[in-house]
Amino acid sequence: MRSLMMRRIAAGAVALLALSACASGEAGDPSPSVTVEDGGDLSPQVVRPELRIALAEKVVTQDADLVADFPSLQVLSLRSGTLFRLSADGSEILPYLASKGSFSDDRTSFVATLRSDIKFADGSPITAEDVVATFERSMKNEANINIGDFTPITSVTASGQDITFTFDRPYASFQALAATYEMAILKASEIAPDLSIPEVPTSSGQYSLSSGSVTGNSFALTRNPHSPLDLQPSVEKLSFSVVGDSAGRLAQLKGDQVDVALEIDPSAVQAIDPSLASVGSSTFLTYNMVMNNQAGITKDLKVRQAISLAIDRQRIADVAWGGLAKPNAEFFAATSRWSSGQGTVTADVERAKSLLAGTECANGCSLKLLATGGSDTDQRTAVIIQDSLKQIGIEVTIETLDTASINDRLFNLDFEASLNFVGSLVDEADLLTKYCFDYDYGLLSCFSGNANTSETEALVSATQLGQSDEALSAAADDVTEYFLETMPFVNLADYAITGVARADVAPYFSIGRTLQMQIAALKP
Repeated sequence: MRSLMMRRIAAGAVALLALSACASGEAGDPSPSVTVEDGGDLSPQVVRPELRIALAEKVVTQDADLVADFPSLQVLSLRSGTLFRLSADGSEILPYLASKGSFSDDRTSFVATLRSDIKFADGSPITAEDVVATFERSMKNEANINIGDFTPITSVTASGQDITFTFDRPYASFQALAATYEMAILKASEIAPDLSIPEVPTSSGQYSLSSGSVTGNSFALTRNPHSPLDLQPSVEKLSFSVVGDSAGRLAQLKGDQVDVALEIDPSAVQAIDPSLASVGSSTFLTYNMVMNNQAGITKDLKVRQAISLAIDRQRIADVAWGGLAKPNAEFFAATSRWSSGQGTVTADVERAKSLLAGTECANGCSLKLLATGGSDTDQRTAVIIQDSLKQIGIEVTIETLDTASINDRLFNLDFEASLNFVGSLVDEADLLTKYCFDYDYGLLSCFSGNANTSETEALVSATQLGQSDEALSAAADDVTEYFLETMPFVNLADYAITGVARADVAPYFSIGRTLQMQIAALKP
């Protein structure tokens, strides 16, 4: 996202819950002088005492260096403060823990000025030294799955409230990344010499853990009372529960047991109770099928290209996503300003068959496809891919696993193909390009396991060094052409967000294209 490249999230993730702005009458603060700030995404309303949110899966970690799943991202974005924050649509970078920031003319350094009135949830001040320690940990941490976003940083120094970041190249996307959870600020005293941190670090953000285990089936977050008033959220308490199936989450919403149900089956979203509100929104991510390019039939480029041509993407968009996502075969999402409309989304079975001539699959072959058990979208997509590839002689066996197990298999290259998504939480051309084509980045570089070449290095460099929209657009087009020629993975559709909420939730809660939960801020 970031380059914020998430490895695996249960499909059907998030949506901009800018729902109808009906008042609930649930005022939790006796002071009429406190209202909700109207930031464009959320509507004015009085303080709400609680929001009950149903997640599809358990949170795995609260270590920003290790986050690779949707629930962990969502909760971490609430608990952790960042130097800046993104608007819900990802179009603006706004102040947060830092009051301001600026690049040098050549964009090889950046200075952020920390606010003097910010505190951790335990009441201790957030200092420039905490920021320095946080970034130095992520720069050194070999386990950091986003290490590529920290590699350009050569030094982080503090002088008073100013923190200076120095880069080994122009790094125009740094400020946007500093607004995402992967650069969440930790307390320096909680970082051990071996770089380990507590399971739940002291919160630097809007909320802190108040009850339960954050990796358990239920837990609650309460507002950080030490945050400045302008950073205080409008909901006192967020209560989370894990409900494994989409129908169960929707039933709890209809039964008034929860206020928000995330990752709802797209087909169910279109037939919900009229008293509820539904949304569906594409993100900057793409829903795809990653392939092991080091072994098996998918090591062969012609096989990968044949697979791409045979898949019925329109059916995936219509059936698996309930019409909430657009079919997409190119590198960038259709929502991205870098989308060029390249790529063939219409299935071409005969051409796919011709590509298989002379390959291991010329007379038939098999492929094992990993899919998340708790995801209706994954399950439907897997069946559609199974049907599509059968037409070109590839027999697909679907293996259903939980997210954590799929993550392990991907990390160890112990897979043939897997449903997944890839993308960036911020719409910067260099981030996704570097992630997928700089094979030293981390996270197995879109899981292809390929090696760097002079061509991939040139593509990455062009997106990093482009100084105009025209130059960056041309570089992005070159990236898409290379992607279609080499087919490291198969994009299927834009990754859409699905969710359902009570109508009275709209003034308080949203999840935009950046995937991070946003609670409306208080305004004195």
